Amino acid sequence: MEVGKRKLIDSVDTNGFKQINYRQPKKMTSFQTLMRQDVTDTQKPNSLRMANHREATKIKFIKVLKTCPKGRALSKEDRERFNMKKQCFTPLHPNQIAKTVTTLPDDLLHYSEPRILTVRENARLQSFPDWFDFQGKYTTGGARRKEECPRYTQVGNAVPPLMAEALGTLILSIGK
Repeated sequence: MEVGKRKLIDSVDTNGFKQINYRQPKKMTSFQTLMRQDVTDTQKPNSLRMANHREATKIKFIKVLKTCPKGRALSKEDRERFNMKKQCFTPLHPNQIAKTVTTLPDDLLHYSEPRILTVRENARLQSFPDWFDFQGKYTTGGARRKEECPRYTQVGNAVPPLMAEALGTLILSIGK
């Protein structure tokens, strides 16, 4: 199975799902290099499982990608046109800063593929290094969130590591 130009493989941690078959880019940006720091050449990031979207959802996402501005939340008119109840749904722009990552996996639409982001893609936006593994279920229902913290929630509730590092450095410099 393929999505975009990527070949998908069976999920390593969830039966019945596919995941991105991670391959390190031949040419990496400085951010990608930073995220891969301290990762061995054979080590792959976890949490690459794709959502199992229904066909109707994929068709809706294709139409959104073709007709709506990227990098901005859908307007009220577009949400009504696509019969979406979500107040904040944003197709990402490939060359702009992403919107805030939340605990809800369906707030952001991939910029070129009709799907939501994987946990790992959200983690990359949050600046989690590729060696950081997320554990537990991917999602849970509302009542079960009191008992377990799913991966999307772990990422969405986190302070981005690079931001935390910058704030820590600033606080330490003030104290000197």
